[in-house]
Amino acid sequence: MNQWKSQIKLLKEIDSSVREFDESIRPEVFRVLLATAMQTGSAQPALPIIRAKQDATGMGVRQLAPQELIRRCGVSNLTDKALVLAFWLEEHEGRETFTSTDLKDAFGKAREPAPTNTSDVVGRLEAAGKVMKSGASGKTQSYKLTTTGVSEVEKWSSAADSK
Repeated sequence: MNQWKSQIKLLKEIDSSVREFDESIRPEVFRVLLATAMQTGSAQPALPIIRAKQDATGMGVRQLAPQELIRRCGVSNLTDKALVLAFWLEEHEGRETFTSTDLKDAFGKAREPAPTNTSDVVGRLEAAGKVMKSGASGKTQSYKLTTTGVSEVEKWSSAADSK
C-alpha cells in the first residue's frame, strides 16, 4: 500500500512539474520525467536539464505576432503601423536592419494591407526622425529604428499594458 502511495505522489509531482511547460511539449516532458523518476526515484534531477533545453531552443516560448503588437499599441494609421512593424522586425525577429521589402513582408505577416509604396512610408518615418539609413546593399537601402522610434512604440505598448 505504501508503494502505491509513493507512486501516486511521484505522478502528482511529475504532473505539477509538467504544467509549467508549453502544451506542445508536455507529453514528451512527462515521458522524460517519468523515465528519470523510475531510475532515480524522483523527477527532480531532470527538470533543470529540460528547462535549460527549453530556454536554449525557445521551445514553449510563444513569439509575439506582429498583428498582436499592432493591436497592443493601438495604432491605426499606416505610418504608425509601419513603425510598429519595424520595431517588431528589430526586437522580435532579431533584425539589426530592415529594408522596405522587409517591412512590406511584415505587413503581410501581420495580415494588414501593405502600403502601395512602402518606400514612401519609410521616407515619412525617416523625415520624422523615427528611422535612419543604415547603409545600402547594392540598390537596396537598409534602415534601423532611432531611439525616438523605439521610445514611441514602447510608450504605445506600455500604455496598453497599464490599461
